[in-house]
Amino acid sequence: MAITREQLERYAELNAKRKKLNREVATIEKEEKAIAAEIKAEAHKKGGSFTRFGFRCILTPRSGQPKWQDEFISRLGSDAAAKIKAATPPQHLLQVHSPTA
Repeated sequence: MAITREQLERYAELNAKRKKLNREVATIEKEEKAIAAEIKAEAHKKGGSFTRFGFRCILTPRSGQPKWQDEFISRLGSDAAAKIKAATPPQHLLQVHSPTA
């Protein structure tokens, strides 16, 4: 099946829309994380939880998440990590440039 002009135009349209939405998400996420940091700081000051304006804010302890690559290398060595990395199939980034760009 040959790729049609319509498919390429639709791809370019969807790709541009996705990038725009990703920028919007990044802006929202940045603000959300800043507020979350303030809430966490307040909860720490209050011994792990507090209630304000009907909102109950609680810090729940959980196991930390290790950085797996660093942990793997520290336990099995860089040679083992290099072998796994070398055995990983390459990925291909698709770039489609519109004729008007």
